[in-house]
Amino acid sequence: MSWIFEEPLYIAILGLTTLAFVGFAWMQTGSRTLLHAAIGTVALTLGLLLMEHLVQTDAEQIEATIRHIARDVQQNDHEAVYAHIDPAAQETLALAKRELPRYQFSRATVKRNMEIVLDQRANPPTAHASFNARVDVREADSGHLWREAGFVEVVMRKVNGQWMVAGCRYQEPTAPLRRR
Repeated sequence: MSWIFEEPLYIAILGLTTLAFVGFAWMQTGSRTLLHAAIGTVALTLGLLLMEHLVQTDAEQIEATIRHIARDVQQNDHEAVYAHIDPAAQETLALAKRELPRYQFSRATVKRNMEIVLDQRANPPTAHASFNARVDVREADSGHLWREAGFVEVVMRKVNGQWMVAGCRYQEPTAPLRRR
């Protein structure tokens, strides 16, 4: 049922298809009942679209968090990046504190191929997100500038109602293709 909250296109297609059938039947018969059904279909479709817009699922929260982290990386706001890391993930936090200051980022983007697998049975709930990303980066010491693309796998954990990074792994961009 979460597809209702994650994809407005399904709601729109279903609503417009139903409206087309009910509207056609009303135009053929002139029945007030079918007119009311058409009006109800429009109201229900708009209501579902509004609900989809207002409700944010765990997968949407995770994607928003990852994209927010990418903006923080691009702005070189290290403290904001650290704030997205689960305090219990000491190794991940230590790695971020060791590596991020070594670089100056001018661009950090997350591509559209994000896949999120949730495990709500875990305590706390966890998720695995995988996606391609790209950064334009300058090494702080040498000033060497380069563009790097890669496949990123992130383990997220829900801590106090907020999704936080528990672990992260970076590989070259075609790594998922070799696993298939």
